[in-house]
Amino acid sequence: MSDTERKPTDDLASAPVSGHVAGRDQARQALNNGVAADDGTNDFLQRRQRLERKLSTNPTDLEGFLELAAIYRSEARPLEAKRLLETAQGVFPDNAEVLWELEEAILARSLQQLREVTEVVSRIRSPEALHELQRSQSDWAQRRIEVCQARIKRNPLLHEFRFVMAEAHLDAEQYDQVLETTEPLLKVDSYFPQAKFLRGRCRLAMGDDLAAMRELRAVAFGRQTPAPKALRLATVKLLFETAERLELSASLTHYRELLYRLGSQSGDSTIIQSQNILKNSKLSQEPPLNGSD
Repeated sequence: MSDTERKPTDDLASAPVSGHVAGRDQARQALNNGVAADDGTNDFLQRRQRLERKLSTNPTDLEGFLELAAIYRSEARPLEAKRLLETAQGVFPDNAEVLWELEEAILARSLQQLREVTEVVSRIRSPEALHELQRSQSDWAQRRIEVCQARIKRNPLLHEFRFVMAEAHLDAEQYDQVLETTEPLLKVDSYFPQAKFLRGRCRLAMGDDLAAMRELRAVAFGRQTPAPKALRLATVKLLFETAERLELSASLTHYRELLYRLGSQSGDSTIIQSQNILKNSKLSQEPPLNGSD
């Protein structure tokens, strides 16, 4: 979840975001661009120092808290942002934007730790490093779940966070929670294909292959709520691989033809991916379809 995601807009728990401070907007833009806020200029450094001095003597400046937290985030210092926003929350306990930004800082810190540990494991695959990676992965999933639960509680119409939460449950191998969390999304047309796809992946992880294929077919062949092309292609790939593993020859032939057709409609890189899957399949020696490879 990033600063560009939907902000709360309705009640006290989801009040409008002000966003009127230029320095804060610039810090957020730097963060979104993946650039350190003080890269090539001292403006942010000087602004940060001024804000730090100001808040040390006047810890009631809401915009100052939010701007300084955004600068910390843009400098890849989410832990400092988290601590600052915890202080701000003590001063402004009912402010929705402070709460939202605190949640974002918590997520950013968890993700930062996961990336740092992943980089270490890429160099040193010791038991200790692997254990820390597992812990960081678990923390990243749990932080997403907690933040999404809190936001949905404040505003049940924030369906996008149900989907993010379901993905986190899947990462945490909490399969029953994936199915429970995605159930309401099946009633929302714009999320139906994505929810079905996630449920299919979940059932595959559970070892329930046939139930997974039923979920995935609703994405691949659904007409009432058509899936985006990229999602449909990914779904057919999963169906193809599952049918091949289960040796369902009739289904495999059908998915093979559909996979090639979808790949041909989706650009060169996708065609190559689809052809590689087909080349390695058990049907790779069959005659070309419709006179083509």
